[in-house]
This record gives sequence, C-alpha cells and structure tokens, in this order.
Amino acid sequence: EAVRMGLTIRETSASVTGSTGKRNRIRWAVANKIRFGPANLRNVLLIVLPDEAFQMSDLGLNISGFLGLPVIRALECVG
Repeated sequence: EAVRMGLTIRETSASVTGSTGKRNRIRWAVANKIRFGPANLRNVLLIVLPDEAFQMSDLGLNISGFLGLPVIRALECVG
C-alpha cells in the first residue's frame, strides 16, 4: 500500500512481534496529506510492515492497513 501511495519508505533496524508470534521488520514513511472525508491530516508518520504481515488466510482476510492511535486522536474519535 505504501508503494501504491507513492510514499518514500525509510529503513530501520526495528522489528515487532505480532499476535501469531512472527517477528516482522518495520520501516516507516511520512504521508504529507491523508484525507478522511472532511478531515485532512498532514505529516502523518506511518509504520510500514510487509504485506504478508496483514494476511489472515485462516479467516480469509487481507488487511491493507490500519489506523494508529495518533491518527484516531487527530480525528477526534477518542479522547
């Protein structure tokens, strides 16, 4: 998704362990602008994970991405 959005992906040495116990390397990017309906967010930090980290074949799901708490707070969805 990050490539499709035309983002510049930056490398890190960091990794995360998901709910399956699999360790995934993370990278990051900054989106200059993200629009959600009437809301426009600028300079949003994104964590970029490999596509396979979002595939849940047991459930027949393939997730393109998800919103983190800073974005949800910026949208004033939670306090």
